[in-house]
Amino acid sequence: MAFVRFSPDSDIYMFSSRRADYECCGCRLTDKGVWCGDELDEAITHIEEHKAAGHKVPDWLIPWLKDTEEGEA
Repeated sequence: MAFVRFSPDSDIYMFSSRRADYECCGCRLTDKGVWCGDELDEAITHIEEHKAAGHKVPDWLIPWLKDTEEGEA
């Protein structure tokens, strides 16, 4: 399931995969072009790093991820 995709409003593409609960594909912050994490806190930290680097990240993404995780608990 994709959480966010590349678009005019987003420089990141993050989804859930077999490899990890949170995978950032085409990641501009890593040499390999991919970042993986299994914890929501890790994903939020990674998203914040994208913001700090000046990448476009939708304002709704972090609140939506938090709400989604709370709904699954």
